Amino acid sequence: MRDRDPRAREEGSAVRASGAAAYPEPNAPIGPQDAARINLTQAIVDLALARGTRVHELTPGPGPDIVRLAELIAQIDFAATYLALGHGLDPAAAPAVADLRDLTS
Repeated sequence: MRDRDPRAREEGSAVRASGAAAYPEPNAPIGPQDAARINLTQAIVDLALARGTRVHELTPGPGPDIVRLAELIAQIDFAATYLALGHGLDPAAAPAVADLRDLTS
């Protein structure tokens, strides 16, 4: 799972409320933290491919940070539920789910 490149523009939102550009131009320089994150992520993918591991990257669509995070979490939750079902487990019977149910009821 990988977040979008920070240089990517959001579809349909070219400016923030302040009038400043929502995202830098695609060829604009990026900060050292973003560059380090992108380089590390790419190095991990390259290493996995070099060792013969299949890689399928999931990236969220456009939106605010919290929306992109929720989209990635939903993918993980969906996969975990189907893996549990595939192993004959009831995901609703997990202790964490029971604890959450107790807290919210």
